[in-house]
Amino acid sequence: MDAIDLNHGHAMTERFIFHPDEPLSARVEIEQHATFERGEWSPAIRTTIRFSGTASAFSSSAGLVATESDRTVFSKVSERGIPRGFL
Repeated sequence: MDAIDLNHGHAMTERFIFHPDEPLSARVEIEQHATFERGEWSPAIRTTIRFSGTASAFSSSAGLVATESDRTVFSKVSERGIPRGFL
């Protein structure tokens, strides 16, 4: 963004993984990475999320890492299991 002297970038990877004969092998993984830069300021954000399931529960894992000049300023991972009920 030339008007405000800001460089930025974004990348995303989506993976859908499964074995055709094993429905419970299915999982989804999504990763994103955003970068910004103006002068000496250079923050970045990386997020990840994964979904999978077993016969009895769905599970998810989500993470976020924020950096500035390659120094981590915030990081969090959250994992959760959700009973399938009758799904």
